[in-house]
Amino acid sequence: SRDGYEASDSSDGAHNFVAGVLDGHGVAGAKVSSFVCAKISSEMKAKSKSSGRISAATVASNLTDAFAAAQKSLLRAHGADCAESGSTCVVCVREGDNLIVANVGDSRCVLGRRSNTKAHSYVAVDLSVDHKPDRPDEASRIARAGGVVEPARGLHGYAGPARVWRRIPRAGGLAVSRAFGDSQLHSAGVVAIPEIKTLGVTPNDAFVVLASDGVWDHVSSAEA
Repeated sequence: SRDGYEASDSSDGAHNFVAGVLDGHGVAGAKVSSFVCAKISSEMKAKSKSSGRISAATVASNLTDAFAAAQKSLLRAHGADCAESGSTCVVCVREGDNLIVANVGDSRCVLGRRSNTKAHSYVAVDLSVDHKPDRPDEASRIARAGGVVEPARGLHGYAGPARVWRRIPRAGGLAVSRAFGDSQLHSAGVVAIPEIKTLGVTPNDAFVVLASDGVWDHVSSAEA
């Protein structure tokens, strides 16, 4: 399996919980997801021990720093393996009455909220937005970086999902616009900078679901 996950409860009161899911791709995808998972986990644990109870804004900043540290360490330790391999990642932290979610790629976090109108049912609230190459803001960012967004070229024209390509020399074909690793596409705009979303928890908020596209390609957020 190229997937990885991490879940932990805080014993010192700094975080209520931290959970994450990663989805590796490419020949070294399993190595990448495992390395990134361990690095982000160690970074967040170190920051929580040194900070005690912290604000949601600080958690968001810590997540951004942890993602950056993981990418830097990955390329330094396994750069040769990461040219055409990488991983997505989504991390959810509960800090007090807040959920803070950071994501890179198309692994997703969904909140299950009890319905106010129908007993024993839940409403799905997406806490992350997938980084797909044809997402308008991501496509614009890729274009500004010099990359190309288009489907793979098949025998009968274009087919399949939009992908990120390096223009010259032509290379890539990544189906997400942000990922750890995938160093050959850095010049095309593929980055490991997370998007962060913070949500205040309400009494109706019951659970979160974190999963990779292996789930979301077949099950909608509402169905999950």
